[in-house]
Amino acid sequence: MDGVTCQIPAPTNGLPCFAVLVSDAYQTTGSTAAQYDLNRSMYLVYRVVPRATVSAADRSTDPWADDTANGIYAIQEFRSVVCGPDAPGPVCTTTNRPTTIPAALSTTGGTWSLVMDDLTLDTTGGTYEPFTYATSGASKQFTLRVRAKTSTVGGARFTPATSPYQTTVLLRN
Repeated sequence: MDGVTCQIPAPTNGLPCFAVLVSDAYQTTGSTAAQYDLNRSMYLVYRVVPRATVSAADRSTDPWADDTANGIYAIQEFRSVVCGPDAPGPVCTTTNRPTTIPAALSTTGGTWSLVMDDLTLDTTGGTYEPFTYATSGASKQFTLRVRAKTSTVGGARFTPATSPYQTTVLLRN
């Protein structure tokens, strides 16, 4: 993505990132009619970035968290509509609806949003991968792990205290 490798697990000396292609039923702006066919497709990319690289408008002022020595990150979402019933993209058809994510995805024309601030990859006994994907036979599962680290008087506070929150999603297709 813009020259940076986006993969699970994170590339050597890189930060974790994953992308998904989402197609959904989206109601046209101003329409009261129900739309039940897949009429919008978009790329969603989630990547871990050093907190200091996040736009100042999207984060609070915190010199401690911006110091790379403290290992504080953020998760950002990139959203790019490929096609849909409304601008900016063309109307989705069976011929232009994407079925895969391109190897070189540009951030031109999309939007960035902050998903999580104060992320740490530290855990008791080392580090952890915030995004994992596993397959076993026909079973596919995606696991998200997050843990925050903030400055307190006399040290740092971890939330949760000993290990990251974790949720696992079983994929249907």
